Amino acid sequence: MTSIKKRATNFSFKEEKTLLALVKKYASTIECKKTDVNSNKLKAASYEKLAIEFNSVCGECYRSPKTLRSKYENIKKCGKKVFSDERAYLRGTGGGPAKTSSSTDIQSELQEILGNQMTGFNSEFDDDRILTIPGTESVMNSSSNSGMILASNTGLKPIDVVLDWSEYSPDMLRTRPSLILQPASQQNMFDVSFNKESRNINSEGEPMIEVDCRAETLKDKDIMDTVVDDRNNSGNLSIQKEVKGRARNRPLQDKLTKWASSKTNLVGLQEELMRKEHKLKIELMNSRHKNSVEIEKRESDQRIELMNQKHAKEMELLDLKLKAFQNQLK
Repeated sequence: MTSIKKRATNFSFKEEKTLLALVKKYASTIECKKTDVNSNKLKAASYEKLAIEFNSVCGECYRSPKTLRSKYENIKKCGKKVFSDERAYLRGTGGGPAKTSSSTDIQSELQEILGNQMTGFNSEFDDDRILTIPGTESVMNSSSNSGMILASNTGLKPIDVVLDWSEYSPDMLRTRPSLILQPASQQNMFDVSFNKESRNINSEGEPMIEVDCRAETLKDKDIMDTVVDDRNNSGNLSIQKEVKGRARNRPLQDKLTKWASSKTNLVGLQEELMRKEHKLKIELMNSRHKNSVEIEKRESDQRIELMNQKHAKEMELLDLKLKAFQNQLK
């Protein structure tokens, strides 16, 4: 008749804390995710050591390794359930009073052992996470307070600016802009013209040239004259004055021009050398091909000649053997 196993006493709070402390000691082996033969043997050996240490500390009731293992699994299951319920309550909607936290020392120690197994990973790619922005409320309050302090210290009142558009007309768009607002291309070119029949004549009997006021800021050495004969159309001679580059910039421009021309010459020389190199390579390949064809042809001719000579010698030998055989028959 088999003996009935008696039920052991429940684990006390002290025994549970001792069990978790010992599990934390052997957590690297007990919480290993491998399930092969060697890993299972190591886990069983760890629980054997854990049972010996547990019974030496807690002498209230003897606990076998199997009992300690099942108790630890039960603690893990209950701790994960409590944590998942709290997290689901945080994600819920509907308002109401906040739920009181039911975490104990056992659960905090269990969380240290399990880590992400109990808390889970935060989702990075969707909205299934709890968003917390640290310091948002304090920053907003500080910014609003600073604005109030500035307003009280300065004592300035807002000014309303009213623009008067009563004298505006669309013809104002045709007015010539100032020299500062004009682009550089228009500042560097201006026309100076005179009429053959002009009455503005100097003491030497030559017509005087009227120059635009914008030319007063330029020097004579910076202006290049270009005479355009427009007498066929209007009977006037038009002198177009173009601002030259500054003298201090000319050496740099000359160097750039020389460099560009030398670069162009170098590129042309490189292209010519590449063409010559390509032509020489083609000629070399053709000569090699021609020589190889001649050599193969010569070798084939010699081979055929040797085969013909060999065939002739074999025929002569057969004739001699045939004659000798006929002589023997006679």
